[in-house]
Amino acid sequence: MLLKIIALLSAMIGIYVFLSGNQSIYDVKKDNSHIKLNKYLKNVDNLGLVEYINNLPKEMKEVHEGWNEDDSMSPLENEHALYIQELDFLKNVWLELAKFYQKEYFGGKDSKEFIKDYIEKKKEIFSAKYGDLGNNNTHRVVDKRVVYEIFRLIEDLVNNISDKNQKIDYLTWKDKWEEAIEMKYLELSVKEDELSYGMN
Repeated sequence: MLLKIIALLSAMIGIYVFLSGNQSIYDVKKDNSHIKLNKYLKNVDNLGLVEYINNLPKEMKEVHEGWNEDDSMSPLENEHALYIQELDFLKNVWLELAKFYQKEYFGGKDSKEFIKDYIEKKKEIFSAKYGDLGNNNTHRVVDKRVVYEIFRLIEDLVNNISDKNQKIDYLTWKDKWEEAIEMKYLELSVKEDELSYGMN
């Protein structure tokens, strides 16, 4: 238990060092306000962007429901493979939306580098938190949690863009987006992991 707490604290210190000095979404998330991100937006009056965002729920659903289970893998291994596929999709969505944000949003870093570092640091934190489950199970739980985090982050980005582009109906979009990944079940699963494994 003590070793796990030390590992978690070390990971949290690492991500703090990574985030400090980066005036980006992390500063905004402290008060859960997406409005302050407006200053980082470029011109979002773009019909191509509207179409892209409106199509995201459909594409997310195709990824979520399109995974063909491998009979040579266990149910948990298949579940983990789906999370890996979803995380890859969500990372690409974030990279696409990043084109409409100024470099300051990423603390002056290249967006690809920033997003890669963000995901790695998140995995480091959750690995420290859920590190006693055995390698395969830990990776599955960690990737599930990162999928959840990035999914919510993309909601924030789209919400912010919709403030500047009235052609995007954010609330309608959000309902479809969350339905696409069966958010109620994902959220419940994340909470169960927290209760079952968190800091055990």
